[in-house]
Amino acid sequence: MLRLASQVMSILDLTPNIRAESRIAERLHRGLEPEPAGRLSESDVYRAVTQAASDAIIVIDEQSTILFANRSIERILGYRAEELVGST
Repeated sequence: MLRLASQVMSILDLTPNIRAESRIAERLHRGLEPEPAGRLSESDVYRAVTQAASDAIIVIDEQSTILFANRSIERILGYRAEELVGST
C-alpha cells in the first residue's frame, strides 16, 4: 500500500489537477478515507491510481481500438501512451 501511495504521489506531480489529486493520495497514504463526496469525482481517484500503477493498463473497445493506456506502457513497451490511443 505504501508503494502504491508513493507511486500515486510521484505521478500526481505531473497532473493538471495536482492539488485535488495530491490530497487524495496523501489521505490514502495516511490510511484515511478520501475527502467527502462532492469535492472529487470517483473518476479523478481512478485516474490517479491507474496512472500511478507500475503495471501497464490498457483499455480497448470491441474493435480492439486502444481507448486508454497508462504511463507505465512507455517503460514496458517503449511507446508513449499518447501514441497508442486511437490505434488498434
